Amino acid sequence: MKFINFLLIILLISMVVVSGCVGQNSQPAVNLNKTASKNNLEIKYFEQRPDGAIRITNCNSKSCQNPVFSPDSKEVLFTRFLNGYNKGPSELVKMELLTGNETVIVKADGDNVNVPYGSWIDNKITFASESGLSVVNSDGSGLLNVVNHGNVLKIEPVFNPIDTNKIVFENVEGVNHFIKLVDTNSRKEL
Repeated sequence: MKFINFLLIILLISMVVVSGCVGQNSQPAVNLNKTASKNNLEIKYFEQRPDGAIRITNCNSKSCQNPVFSPDSKEVLFTRFLNGYNKGPSELVKMELLTGNETVIVKADGDNVNVPYGSWIDNKITFASESGLSVVNSDGSGLLNVVNHGNVLKIEPVFNPIDTNKIVFENVEGVNHFIKLVDTNSRKEL
């Protein structure tokens, strides 16, 4: 039963993070005046729908997408597109669920997009950027471009949950899509 409740919380947050957000570099979200508490997880939120889903972000004309919980479930990472749905530039934002405070982890110098599942393991985050696949520490330090796009597009990176030196990703060559693996130490595709 606890597992089902946990899954419901994940589903609710995943559904509502897409609703939007405001804030820059560790600014608190506006009007987070309500708190929900389930299974020892406290969440600040804006409003609650009749079906129980809660909205934890307020994006207005921006678009917040691809939510993923931190390993300790106290924060959420998401992609924020600054000009609307899938309209870059975009940045990666970390939000503390208890306070609503946001921190921009990767600035919107282009399109930077994480994947909802598997993009945050331990203190490492992987994402696709305009230049290729990258890894950054969860505090925004240590940005590393692992592999460049070259002549093909590399998207949807996720960590191996046991060995974060390995990332699988989608390799797009024209109309052909392949799954590939890269080692972050050697930066070689395997």
